[in-house]
Amino acid sequence: MNGRPGNRFPLLLFAYVVGHLGDILYISLMVIHLKRTTGSTLLAALFPFVRVLAMFGSSFISPLLLERLPLVRLLALTRAGETAALLALAGAVALGVEAPAALLAFVLVISTLQGWTDPVVYALVARLTPAAGLARANATLATAREVGAIAAWGVGGVLAALLDPAWMLAGTALLFAAGFAAALRLAPAAAAAAGANAALEAARPAQPAAEPAAEPAAAPAQAAAPDAVPAKAPSRGEAIRLGWLELFRNPAVRAVVAMDLLEGVAISIFAGVFTLTFVEQRLGQEEAFWGFLNAAYFVGMIAGGALAARLSRQLSRRLPLALAFSSFGYGVGTLLYGATTSPAAALALVAALGLPCMIRETAQRTLLQLNVSERALPNALVAHGAINALAFALSLLLMGAAAERFGIQSIYYIGGALGLASAALGLALFARHRAAVKLPGEAGSASERA
Repeated sequence: MNGRPGNRFPLLLFAYVVGHLGDILYISLMVIHLKRTTGSTLLAALFPFVRVLAMFGSSFISPLLLERLPLVRLLALTRAGETAALLALAGAVALGVEAPAALLAFVLVISTLQGWTDPVVYALVARLTPAAGLARANATLATAREVGAIAAWGVGGVLAALLDPAWMLAGTALLFAAGFAAALRLAPAAAAAAGANAALEAARPAQPAAEPAAEPAAAPAQAAAPDAVPAKAPSRGEAIRLGWLELFRNPAVRAVVAMDLLEGVAISIFAGVFTLTFVEQRLGQEEAFWGFLNAAYFVGMIAGGALAARLSRQLSRRLPLALAFSSFGYGVGTLLYGATTSPAAALALVAALGLPCMIRETAQRTLLQLNVSERALPNALVAHGAINALAFALSLLLMGAAAERFGIQSIYYIGGALGLASAALGLALFARHRAAVKLPGEAGSASERA
């Protein structure tokens, strides 16, 4: 097979990107609407807190759904649920509902649904794409997401200021509805592709057995269609434990999680509240410059994604090195960013940081997809997302306290140092468990990993 995503990939890409666009537009509107209706910055700040809380909570619900519903159907139901919830929220706003508790209740529901979207999408990527094409598919998905994000963030605030909130919410619901329609079309295409892959595998000559590694990677599950579910669903406790155990059972996945936990202490340093403070206190600029920094970062992410897609074959052969050196680049760039007082240098550094961040994301996703059994992959991705969500929430508190105590630049020194430490840890762990790390040449085709 070649190293390109399969012909079902555009449908998955569309279902994912339009949902991400809708999410950004809805976030823009809700932050502005809560600030307008309550006049309270604190209540408006509850919006991201509720989102993170809901996404973390969904990690204990989604394993049960993943064991009982096909992935494509779960994606379709998620997009349908988001559509219905946004239409209901639009109706509530149109009727004059302004109580923060009521509005945040809708946010809780929508964010819970969104908590398992990324794990489902990236698990489907692993099932629909040959192993050699995973890095390219992941980079393409992330690049399309960032291209859409820069456009959505650019127009979201303008539309929220000009349009009636109820009408904007209803219009945003149409984006989720379009994602629902794409997911419905994806189901039969995915099933047909799985059948073709199964036929190819049946005709393939048997290969001699390889010697087992000292610490073998997760054994692949039996071939399964992307819209298939296990014949016998595990208990609730087993379903919830499955993903968490997988994160710590496999040496390659353990290395990814260890790097995440180390960098997670300062994962929030580029969140809006800290960046805005840095712009005002360190760079001596107005709020508008904050928007320029955000745009520069998105441009860097898009450039990084395009480069990762173009060099996907070389990247795939050196995933552990790519992951470690991207953390090293992030660490160096963050240290330089924290030290600068020049607005022009800050813009250049933020744009440059987008490159290692995107390469790191691509390498990390691909390593997880290749080194977790397909049976456990959706649950493992949910658990990994829960770790990141919890790390972000805790990081906000820790970095906020550090900024208050030592100055805003201190959190970037902390983040940079942790990035360098993460790179060193990753190199050590991957070198130690080199024989157990699966790379595309060893992972087989999509059907072999199904």
